Amino acid sequence: MEGKLRAKKNNGCSIMSLVGYTVKHTSIIWSIFTFVMLWIIPLTALINNSLSGNMHYLTSIDELRYLIIPFCIIIAIRTFDYLTKEKATAFFHHLPYTRTKLFSVMGITGFVLIIGSLFIVTLSTIIISSMQGAPHGATIMKLFGMLCCESFYIYAFTILMIMLFSNIVSVLSMTAILFCYAELMFFIANTIICNLLNVTGVISAPKGWLMILSPVRVCISYNFSFNYVTESYGFIGIEKVLPIELICGSLMIILAYILYRKRKSEVSGEIVAFKSCRYIFKWGFSISLSAFLTTLLGITSTYYINDTSVKNTVICSMFIFFALMLYIIAEMIIYKRFNVFKQIRFQVIPVFLVALALCTITVSDVFGIKDYIPDYNDTQYMTVRAEIQDKDDPLLIKNYIVRMNNDPEDIVKKAAFYDLHEKIITQKGLGYSLNAKIQFVYYDNSLNYYIREYDIPRGYIEPLIKYMDKIDYLKPSESLYYDDVQIPDIKFSFRKFVNYAYT
Repeated sequence: MEGKLRAKKNNGCSIMSLVGYTVKHTSIIWSIFTFVMLWIIPLTALINNSLSGNMHYLTSIDELRYLIIPFCIIIAIRTFDYLTKEKATAFFHHLPYTRTKLFSVMGITGFVLIIGSLFIVTLSTIIISSMQGAPHGATIMKLFGMLCCESFYIYAFTILMIMLFSNIVSVLSMTAILFCYAELMFFIANTIICNLLNVTGVISAPKGWLMILSPVRVCISYNFSFNYVTESYGFIGIEKVLPIELICGSLMIILAYILYRKRKSEVSGEIVAFKSCRYIFKWGFSISLSAFLTTLLGITSTYYINDTSVKNTVICSMFIFFALMLYIIAEMIIYKRFNVFKQIRFQVIPVFLVALALCTITVSDVFGIKDYIPDYNDTQYMTVRAEIQDKDDPLLIKNYIVRMNNDPEDIVKKAAFYDLHEKIITQKGLGYSLNAKIQFVYYDNSLNYYIREYDIPRGYIEPLIKYMDKIDYLKPSESLYYDDVQIPDIKFSFRKFVNYAYT
């Protein structure tokens, strides 16, 4: 490492040595990326003349936003990889440069190399598309600007990870894990909560400004579209994406710079660079990975358990067990030894209490998730399915399904079912004979769905049954018994349901 960069001690202000080192150190990466992108987009279009005049150039360069993610991560790690080795770190910090100059010059150089590769691909695409009669230069440059903002966000995020973690293994693994962390945790939390509460669609994916919790969502949230009315191209969602990328990227760079100034050379090669971050690492490792293992092993092992209390006991026990074991493992990783049991015998008590509290809060449904009803105005579609046990033949099950949207003929009907759902929530468990089942499915404006299912008294939906029995051609099949394998979905149009709906 020392032989690759020679700075003139008499000229401490010179930065060309740093620039040259960074360019040479990352040359293989940005050269390969530029060549591959040139081949995939403009050169392929040049060879295949049949692509002239369509959206190929635009859609192809738009797809760069997916390929730019690993490119920016690798460039950032390669630029600052001297921080993962103690001798290399000590060498760079003893050069006649301040830490501010080291951070600024190398960071800016790495980002310029990323922008340079993108600019070469974009400029080549504009030239070739114009030659082939597809003059979309202005739109392609807008895409280039979007990609630059995305690159800045990813580049800043990776540099922050390099400052927090100290060896190449932890940098690579933690950058990849934390980049997808929020998106993955939303999915895992949704899966666990749904199984504990016997509901579907508890948590939606991050949306709106909440997307800042998910780098993946930030980078792929905007959409490239074509307006057939104005015959123009545009972007959907950039009013949220661009501020997040620029503001969060800037904040991450500032934080990375502050950590770089405080970082000691001796911590290079360790797992975590700062002692204060070790607690975050241990707790995050313990709770997050235990949730993943519970989803993978606990929920799959209870798939065929019908008793809710037994299923919840198994899932919660597994979560607590994994949380304790993984906290001990995280301690071993941090200190690089197995004999840690004596020093953490009291530290595992808070882990146990937190894991127990999380399970208790979920199972007891403190936040009312199980009975959650989306706002009436936010519901774009609604489906209600009722299964009623016949009075005369207990083995006979009648199946009714109604689907509603925001059409005028469905509005009153939709309001009636909202009232019915609220009645079920407020009056359930009052000792009635539960001889019917009803399922509510709500689709919001983003087409996220929520499913809530209840065992209820037959009288709750008696108006529905009466209305169905009055219409001969809408009557359900009377051959549906418990031992039948399939129960068909029968669609009904309740144009006059308002006259019989529950009030």
